[in-house]
Amino acid sequence: MDLPLKPPPATGWIRHLLARVLRWWPAKMTCTMAGMAVFFGAYFWLLRHPLDVTSLF
Repeated sequence: MDLPLKPPPATGWIRHLLARVLRWWPAKMTCTMAGMAVFFGAYFWLLRHPLDVTSLF
């Protein structure tokens, strides 16, 4: 008599991980791009508009 085929025990957590990755990937991509845009926008603005005169040592 043959035993019924069962998926390997690791399959459940792999599917759960894949579902989480696919669900949150667009949000992570969007937030990463927005964060980088804000950071570099502020960085380059500060380079063009320093708060004080630049001094050399």
